[in-house]
Amino acid sequence: AFVSSPANHAPARQYFGAVRRSGGTGPSMVPRRRHSLATLPTMMAAGKAPLNSETVSIGVGGVSLTALLINRLATEELANAQGRSDILGLAVCSALLLTALSTIDLKVREKESVELAGVAFDEVLVPMSAEREQTLRWAAGAISRVCENAKSVAVYSGGQTVARLGVMGREQTVQVGPIVESALKSAQQQYLADLQILPGRFEFSYFPINTQAILIQPIGPDAFVVVGADKVRPFTGRD
Repeated sequence: AFVSSPANHAPARQYFGAVRRSGGTGPSMVPRRRHSLATLPTMMAAGKAPLNSETVSIGVGGVSLTALLINRLATEELANAQGRSDILGLAVCSALLLTALSTIDLKVREKESVELAGVAFDEVLVPMSAEREQTLRWAAGAISRVCENAKSVAVYSGGQTVARLGVMGREQTVQVGPIVESALKSAQQQYLADLQILPGRFEFSYFPINTQAILIQPIGPDAFVVVGADKVRPFTGRD
């Protein structure tokens, strides 16, 4: 009875109607578009400019402030009512501009890649079957292919260094320090996006001294993979 009730079909019709109009999987999948100030008047005249966008708020606020200033300069005798209206208009324009500027997305300036000061290694230090070694090398290669800035991969398991693949530093074996211990204890990934500003960078002496970022991925109670990169903030959630 609940399913067949016509009243219960209205929300579904509204939802799927919005899906068809948007062309996505739901109303929330519609991408948010940004517009430049140069095209704002034309879009507003055509009714295409979103009234809640930062561009509209900045445009309206800037034009209104300019109009208030011109009106104030052109008025020889200022009446009390006009003074109060100017103050109110100034407050509204300021609120529009501040709201828009506070919601604008600020992009972090990306840093360039650096050349790691190390030596290239391609060694598996623990005896294993050819199939397992092939799988290990494939996994390390997949990491480098997914993220082009990943230059160093170290695998640790059972108290010993299993493999060192890529550019490595002076230390020959992987050391378990406080940061790695914390990752193993919590079984959670640790991502040091800017390694050079952290005092814990000395824990990873088996990587080049100028390694820019570190990703620690636990794969067991006493096993983990460490990936080093030549760029600050190189990894994303997809990686």
